[in-house]
Amino acid sequence: MFNCRLIVWCFSIVTLLGVLLIPVSAQADPPPYRYRVTDLGYLGDDFTPNVSTMGSFGINELGQVVFAKRFQSGQEIHAAVCFPEPAYGKPAGVYDLTGFTLENEAQPSIARDINSAGLIVGQVGGIEQEFGSEAVVWELREDLEIAPANLFQLGVIDGAEWSRGNAISDSVPAYVVGDSEYLGKCYRLPCDQPWDGLFTRAFQVDVSAEHFILDILQARDCSCLFSSHARDVVMDAEETFWINGFVSADTKEACPGFPDGPYSRGSYLYTHLQAQAHTGIRTDRHSEGRGIGYVESSDDIVSVGFARENGSYVKQAFFWRGTTIPTEYFVLGDVMPTGHEGNESEAEAINNGNSETGQLQVVGWDDDTDQALLWEETASGWTVTDLNAEGIIRDYWREIGGDEYFLWQALDINNDGWIVGWGDGEFDTETPPTLEPHAFLLTPVPECYHDLTGDSLVDINDIFAAQGQWGECEIGVLCSADVTFDGLVNIDDIFAILAAWGPCPGSKGSGNSNSSGNWFNEWMNTGGLTALETGRVTWEQVEQCLDYEDREITKQCLNSLLTQ
Repeated sequence: MFNCRLIVWCFSIVTLLGVLLIPVSAQADPPPYRYRVTDLGYLGDDFTPNVSTMGSFGINELGQVVFAKRFQSGQEIHAAVCFPEPAYGKPAGVYDLTGFTLENEAQPSIARDINSAGLIVGQVGGIEQEFGSEAVVWELREDLEIAPANLFQLGVIDGAEWSRGNAISDSVPAYVVGDSEYLGKCYRLPCDQPWDGLFTRAFQVDVSAEHFILDILQARDCSCLFSSHARDVVMDAEETFWINGFVSADTKEACPGFPDGPYSRGSYLYTHLQAQAHTGIRTDRHSEGRGIGYVESSDDIVSVGFARENGSYVKQAFFWRGTTIPTEYFVLGDVMPTGHEGNESEAEAINNGNSETGQLQVVGWDDDTDQALLWEETASGWTVTDLNAEGIIRDYWREIGGDEYFLWQALDINNDGWIVGWGDGEFDTETPPTLEPHAFLLTPVPECYHDLTGDSLVDINDIFAAQGQWGECEIGVLCSADVTFDGLVNIDDIFAILAAWGPCPGSKGSGNSNSSGNWFNEWMNTGGLTALETGRVTWEQVEQCLDYEDREITKQCLNSLLTQ
């Protein structure tokens, strides 16, 4: 275990070796990577990136993540929540939500979205065949002794077989949307013959209601078979809920209003007001709506998904702005990273604008090579980043035949730019090595990433912060003290923090700029080291001296400790 004696040794040995021969204003090199990778754990051999099974991921504004995985070999699929940092009275890490499902404890479950109030939406049961599943909401709570969650079952529509929750809003009251089977009667073309059947219908739920009721979004009055789907939801400044999704024409004959003919799909934007009005198809192509956001500064509803190229089956990532027809849109698939052939792509989620830059950010993937992508809107247009490109992330897992840990799909993003998804990597010692699907969390690396305490100063407090994370970076835990990006917090990270000692670039040098430079190490080697080792001086006393604004006062304070 790393302790204060080791801290003292670190300062001493650095001075003796002449490593820290830097002036007060010197700083470490700029951050070598744009994102830090946090491994959220093994998903299971049969992981499938499909919204109806395991491949669904959500992240809230606190950086908490939900998904589904097999916690043990052969175990059923279980809903999972990850706290990268301590929350709800629990340490950081990944938790199994299955035990929190009341009488459904033995059934499989999936979590798909989480809001900032700790409400998680998903489904229990029916994972493999879909029939028999029920949409549910878990509530994270600190007052439960056994687990940090409680479960609300949303039920199914009368006579239906299944329902599933897809998304939940960050509003009060919270709003849930999803899909459900719907038993109804339609008429098929061209004969006006009645057709009894089961159709997928989007639903909406007010979580604050005393009794949960699945309201069906009758998305289209079309005299042929069709299904509707709700994928994401957001509330605007007028407290109107907007829902992104799509409608499909499930018929062999042409359906009026669907440009691509039989079996085509159209992206839709719904609102909960009055008769569940919808804005209609927002492009003249076969398309699907996936994610939605609200830009407060411009009062814009923005959404993403994909649309097929005219006359082909190639999917292209799409961005839409607005709620009326015709809707402004941009083909994100036309902006692809250098070296990527073609424009086949899908966009899965969008934030409300980055909290620092204000720019919209969209995540998805290259549909041809399955490489995770990030699109960002700038003043001059859209840019794209291949999240596997050099300098974007550091791979600290062992390489396989020259290939590093590979990020396949980015599936959600919050307003701080935190990204969640899944990828493949080598995590065992088998020969020959095998790939394993793992969930991942990407967090932006700040410019002054050695400042672990966030006070714009690299000082003794950051050494103490590193001590608290000492050892191998744990699954699902944000390992900010790993400033060397090698998956470990050890003496190398202490040396890196020492090399960056002093005010962060651009800061006003408030606080402990006095503690920078060789004079502090000189004090350590002219009595401070011995005083600390013998216990005559405590680290708390040293920290109090380092808090003085004036360097001379700091020196006097430290010297007085040696004469007490």
